[in-house]
Amino acid sequence: MNRTQKEQDEIRDWAADLNRQVELGEIRPVPGAKVYRGEHAEAMTGDDLLAIFEGRPREEHLNTSALIRKAVAEYLGRHHFSARPA
Repeated sequence: MNRTQKEQDEIRDWAADLNRQVELGEIRPVPGAKVYRGEHAEAMTGDDLLAIFEGRPREEHLNTSALIRKAVAEYLGRHHFSARPA
């Protein structure tokens, strides 16, 4: 599906507004609502849902590629002694 530039801008603005609302704690699950990961799974908690909607913590101030590089470097530093620089 090809979207017009106006549609793309509207979607971007809508997503940015949702992100702002989540970061400010303005979006909360509807009381009594149940969400399930699968057919036989237990219901997710409100904290589970907020963690999904909040996504990566903003305090990192990194784009996705930089965050992945950082995570890989930390993992290798902890788990693969031979991968550490000399």
